[in-house]
Amino acid sequence: MSGGRKKELFKSYETRWSARKAMFEKYVEEMGLDTPYAVISRLTRFENDWVLGLEHDGSPKYVRRPSLGIASKQGNAPTNKSWVTVETVEGVYYPALTYKGIGPFLLDITDARPFDAIVEFGSGYGKNLINLYSGGGPRGIPYFAAEFTEAGRDACSYLAGLDAAFDLRSVPFDFNAPDLSFLDGFNRVLAFSNHAIEQVEEIGLEFFELLASEDRDVYCLHAEPFGFTMKEHWGKPSEKQEEGARAMGFNVNLLARLNEAAEKGIIASLYVAKEVLGGDPTNPTSVAIWTNR
Repeated sequence: MSGGRKKELFKSYETRWSARKAMFEKYVEEMGLDTPYAVISRLTRFENDWVLGLEHDGSPKYVRRPSLGIASKQGNAPTNKSWVTVETVEGVYYPALTYKGIGPFLLDITDARPFDAIVEFGSGYGKNLINLYSGGGPRGIPYFAAEFTEAGRDACSYLAGLDAAFDLRSVPFDFNAPDLSFLDGFNRVLAFSNHAIEQVEEIGLEFFELLASEDRDVYCLHAEPFGFTMKEHWGKPSEKQEEGARAMGFNVNLLARLNEAAEKGIIASLYVAKEVLGGDPTNPTSVAIWTNR
């Protein structure tokens, strides 16, 4: 992605995060909502029907959201649950995804093992972290929202101020110049990204080297659209995803970099599943999970 195009992309994120913060303030001031979860839950329900776009002049505007399907592949998740289950509609069975998104997956992970810190890279305003905590995630540990944009960090800090019991910390982070000093002193870290590395055209090995430090045990999940770099089960979703990624200058080397990290012993285990989380069928979410022990 060219420097000018990347600048425009992050400028659009600054605008969107600021617009969503304005919605948060509206919900608090006009509706009396008083917890981070209540606020983002209200926004999530609103954004089920309305998508936040940008006008020609760069100003934000909500427009009706088109309906989306899902893409799926069979197999089992590391949580020992089948990726594909069934749902009944008027007595007829249909294939469905066990995990409709990253939230329930993360909750199963935190139920299975202890952590003393959680971090999302490319967290935006902290939606996934708030949902994890409010859905029953670990108490008494910090949740780090590592975000590149100032507006995203500002919106996250605003939400964090609504719940004194929730240790939500917004920290600046750049995949291209990673600084993980905020994780110093923590021994068991759950880390994850969700369509964030997607926007880094070439992810460097340094990020994985720093995160997989010998000073801590790391369990890391990347829910990212890298399925098109796997030629197995190639279909229209993969084709459309590759077209979009190359047109936008989005990431093309996450899986290759993870395989390199595994070959060099930086990470100890690697699990990969193609197109197994619900979402946009033209940009389906694949999963990579690794540990450093």
